[in-house]
Amino acid sequence: MIPVTADEAGNGLNNASGTFPVLKRGSVTTSPNDIAIAEICAQVKKSGYAQSQMVRIYGEEFEILSDPFPNDIGVAIQVRSRSTFQVRALQLPATLIHRTTYGFRRVA
Repeated sequence: MIPVTADEAGNGLNNASGTFPVLKRGSVTTSPNDIAIAEICAQVKKSGYAQSQMVRIYGEEFEILSDPFPNDIGVAIQVRSRSTFQVRALQLPATLIHRTTYGFRRVA
């Protein structure tokens, strides 16, 4: 691991050359983890959680307004409640993500 220090402005710099800034929140990167999240979002979309679909989750019906996207703690979708018409980001349950991504495992 390469040690990281901060310059006078508080930006992180690589110790070896002093040229690589530490990415701040909101920065876009491509890493193996990002690719895995993109694949998970694609699988969730294939399973029916795609834009213009209706879904019943957490005891409420929602119209899905966006395709699945990664958020701070998992995968979410933008939805509109059928009862209140409120628009919000809805966190998808981890069990749904796991089941969608890895499928059901049968016990012999």
